[in-house]
Amino acid sequence: MLGPAKPRRLDEPVAGSLEDIVPRDHVSRRLESVLDVRFVRDGTRERYADYLKEIRGYHATEPSKTAIRQRQVRVEPLVAEAKER
Repeated sequence: MLGPAKPRRLDEPVAGSLEDIVPRDHVSRRLESVLDVRFVRDGTRERYADYLKEIRGYHATEPSKTAIRQRQVRVEPLVAEAKER
């Protein structure tokens, strides 16, 4: 039987990269070292080319620059603090 539902904090941003979050001895890291999934990128590259072009274009816009500044002020200090613990 499952335990009680855990509260979800969907309003809080997730800080850090997968490299920071996934433990070194996690099974996904072992799979990544032996499983070659380059075919997935090759198979999806053409399908998502237009989308990627649109995303890359967004990075040059003012809303994107504002989001990056906000991330530097709000998220990156939290990541640094978590690493210190």
